[in-house]
Amino acid sequence: MPSRNYWNTSEAFKLPPETVAPRRAAPRKRRVKSRPVFIYAPSSKPQVRMAPIMTLVLVFAGALAMSLCISSYYMAASAVSSLQSKLASQREANTILANLAAEDPDLDFVRETAQGLGMSEPKPYQVFKISVPKGSYAVSTDSAAEEPIQEQAGFSWFK
Repeated sequence: MPSRNYWNTSEAFKLPPETVAPRRAAPRKRRVKSRPVFIYAPSSKPQVRMAPIMTLVLVFAGALAMSLCISSYYMAASAVSSLQSKLASQREANTILANLAAEDPDLDFVRETAQGLGMSEPKPYQVFKISVPKGSYAVSTDSAAEEPIQEQAGFSWFK
């Protein structure tokens, strides 16, 4: 007889050799089970299917989300276009001011404006005197010579 420590050791039961069961001569007949018949009584409450309602709710939620996204996009686009128009007007004003400053600066006006803004005159060690020959102030009337200078300076909107 095997010991009671079978589960803790490698000792196994000694079983008799396998025997083959004799086969029956006649096959068994299959029984057909009858299915129960359920009779539903009509209820007083109408039955509502949830699938169509949930589909409509999801479609409505999706349409609402899409309309919110589209409206926020158009609001941002209108804000960008208004900022671009302001930028264009500021560029135009800067161009006009640059042209006015380049024409003929009035040094007395510049001095008064600077003093009004709280600036002071330069100290003697901050002033450097240079001499420029008169030939460098010559104005060129050749338009081909002016185009590369304007393109290099980045003033392509003057054309």
